[in-house]
Amino acid sequence: MKTMLKAWTLRGAANLVCSTTICWSAWAATPANDNFADAQLITIQQGGATGSNIDATREDGEPNHAGNPGGASVWWKITPPESGYLTLSTLKSTSILDGPALDTELAVYTGSAISNLVLIGANADDDETGSWGSKLLLTVTGGIEYYIAVDGYSDDSFGPDQGRIVLEVSFSKTITYKPAPAWQLPDLKGMMVKSSDFTNQVVLLNFWATWCPPCIAEIPDLIKLQDKYRKLGLAVVGISVDDPVNNKLPTSLVSTFARDHGMNYPIVMTRPGGDAVETDYDTINYLPTTVIIDRKNNIVRRTAWAHKLSEFEQYVLPWLLDSIALRARRADGVVTLEWPTIPAQVRVQSSDQLPATSWNLVTGTAVEGAETTTLSLDEDPPGQTRFYRLEIVP
Repeated sequence: MKTMLKAWTLRGAANLVCSTTICWSAWAATPANDNFADAQLITIQQGGATGSNIDATREDGEPNHAGNPGGASVWWKITPPESGYLTLSTLKSTSILDGPALDTELAVYTGSAISNLVLIGANADDDETGSWGSKLLLTVTGGIEYYIAVDGYSDDSFGPDQGRIVLEVSFSKTITYKPAPAWQLPDLKGMMVKSSDFTNQVVLLNFWATWCPPCIAEIPDLIKLQDKYRKLGLAVVGISVDDPVNNKLPTSLVSTFARDHGMNYPIVMTRPGGDAVETDYDTINYLPTTVIIDRKNNIVRRTAWAHKLSEFEQYVLPWLLDSIALRARRADGVVTLEWPTIPAQVRVQSSDQLPATSWNLVTGTAVEGAETTTLSLDEDPPGQTRFYRLEIVP
């Protein structure tokens, strides 16, 4: 958060803003789109909207957007006319402190009320730039109404960040990913490992170092991630950027570290001699930096800073499960749904039409087998056409 200036909100009064030596106040009205029910409508053609979360509030039952309690959220809504890819950004937003970027929490939902929101995607600090602003790329369905929440980051010492919001929106029918550069690096035993060794797998490249506290903090979750999804074709690969010792690979240092921390995924070394790989991947400015590569060798996500297991799962599951099929059959008044058993929590949703204006949660007890999971439902009403989908629970 901000180190020199902080902002507090006095509800129904003035906003008190302080630096290290002086305080001043400015009156502000509660934003018109403060509540979910008053979400401001925007269109793709508009390219976004501007607003403010100064003196905004948090509603009862409102979720933590991007995992932070916030407390000064405002809402927009948008309905893409066709299916494709929606990009949202708050990177140009500015704090009330008149200078620093607004530290935002960005989240997108479907649903008709605060009580039944379904999270579609969320972002706090922009992954690629390390900015306090947020950026999010979503796959969207034409005709579906999406609700966009923008909140200010809140920590234990100060209330939520507030200021002028610039919400940029863009839409495209297709998306082009950058191919992942090839690499060849030595592992901890001196054996050469090549990027082609992971063909047809989803690869999580984690640039890290033994001296980096955030890198160390996320290692236990990377270990759990590899254990949980190895059978689905996930390959976690740690790329050590530890500096050379006497112009030699710091193999002993990194080997001891990997053993002591129980790292269960391959570790390769970049320095000396292999640091061009860091340049090939658009220069590694922050540690840790994680790059997600799909089965077709495309870079589909790049993210800076440390992450938790649940966040890593959100990044890799869409690519690990892109071929998972949900099958439905109907007989004697019973609908039976089947899908491959996967190491992830899922929920089944239904709709009476496509494109769906809303999806309803399907209740029932699924029977999980070694290969297939089955859910049987009574037809209600009998004979009605109904559509089903699987959603991965974040």
